[in-house]
Amino acid sequence: DTRDGLSNSQVNCIFKDSEGFVWIGTPYGLNRYDGYRFRVFFSNANDTTTIKDNYVDDICEAYDGRLWIKQGMNYCVYNPVTERFDRRPDRWLARQGIKGGIDRIYIDSRKCFWVKTYENGLYYFNPYTHKLHLFKHGRGRNDIPEGFGVSSFSQFRNSVLVASTKGEIVCFNGEEGRVSWRNSY
Repeated sequence: DTRDGLSNSQVNCIFKDSEGFVWIGTPYGLNRYDGYRFRVFFSNANDTTTIKDNYVDDICEAYDGRLWIKQGMNYCVYNPVTERFDRRPDRWLARQGIKGGIDRIYIDSRKCFWVKTYENGLYYFNPYTHKLHLFKHGRGRNDIPEGFGVSSFSQFRNSVLVASTKGEIVCFNGEEGRVSWRNSY
C-alpha cells in the first residue's frame, strides 16, 4: 500500500512485463516495482513526455517492449529505453493504416494489435508481417454492427474473443480476416 511506496492503495491493474518489472496502475499514478522498490510515474501538464493522466486502468506490452497504457478514454505509450511517454499513439497507429479515434486496444500473446475505433470498426494488425485487416461496421458475416462496444478481450487459440457491451461474444480470426463464430445467447 502507500506505506510501502505505492502511489495509491487502490489498484486498478497489475501487469508483469518481459523484463520482469511489475507495473501497477492506480487512480493516482503508474507504479513500477523492481522487486525492491517502487518508481512512480505521474502526469505533468507542462511536460508532454510524462504520462497523460494519473488514472491508469490497463497495461499491455507490444512486440517492441513498449507499454500501451489505458487511462480512461485515452492511451499513451511508455518507451522503456527513454523512460518517456508518447501521449499521441494514434499517430503510430495511423502510420500502420489504423485510422480513427481509439476506443479500445488489446495486444494478444503473439503481440498482434486489436484496435477498436469509434468510426471504422475493429482492426487487426500483425507487426511482424504488417498484415492489416478491418472488421468494419456493417451487416455482413465478417462485419460488426454499428455501435458495437467492447466490454473485454480474451485470447482463444490464434483468435480473439470479444465480449460486447450488449452481451454478444464474437470470435475474430485476424490472420484469416473472418469472424469464426458469434454467440448472443
